[in-house]
Amino acid sequence: MMRFGQGILQFFNGCKQVHRTPFMAIAGTEWLIDASGCRAEALRDRRLLEAVFGRVIAELDLRVVGVPVWHEFPSPGGVTGIALLTESHLTCHTYPEHELVTINLYCCRARCAWAWDEGLKEMLGAKNVSVRVVLRGGAATSQQSIVARNDIASEDTMGDGVFAFDSAEGGQGV
Repeated sequence: MMRFGQGILQFFNGCKQVHRTPFMAIAGTEWLIDASGCRAEALRDRRLLEAVFGRVIAELDLRVVGVPVWHEFPSPGGVTGIALLTESHLTCHTYPEHELVTINLYCCRARCAWAWDEGLKEMLGAKNVSVRVVLRGGAATSQQSIVARNDIASEDTMGDGVFAFDSAEGGQGV
């Protein structure tokens, strides 16, 4: 019999369907992304951030409700954006002065993760990308968590339902 952590590890590494029992009901998956070392000018560029959203939405086959909303802060500030999705939401907030973007994607249905590391390095010049995956719902809080660094996963027994993928050199999972 496959333990919960092993099934989730297969899902995230191979994007396979997770075997679920009523005990393992998950209400959704939330990705919390911190990308640092980004080009400051990229973090002030609303059109580029719209392109990042567009790519995530298209490649994950997400459905936007209405149109995304954006706010540009006065220079030298950054940009905040939100897209309401039928699956839930996609948000970002940039901090050009710190070369940092924070992104949140919450989906109420199981799906493959987007290639955050590759995409944000390519589009925003990120040097380090940290991704935490949180399984939401009652069963998620009572299960094992898997911690991964540099795309190699290992189990953690904190039981908080959080999975972390950190591309930073020498970075530690959460």
